[in-house]
Amino acid sequence: MDANLLIEELVEIKNKRESLENARATGPCNCEMHKEIKTREFGGGIHYVYQCNQCGVDS
Repeated sequence: MDANLLIEELVEIKNKRESLENARATGPCNCEMHKEIKTREFGGGIHYVYQCNQCGVDS
């Protein structure tokens, strides 16, 4: 991978992280807008969670 491309990707990740941290600091997440059903595989089985893509809270 080209070093410049890698640096651009790292800057993009840093900006996304800062954006998420700022959003969390300004108020609680509106989880209902961002929830999806996801699968988790552990303990020999498949488990389903209804989880927010923004903050990670599941219900």
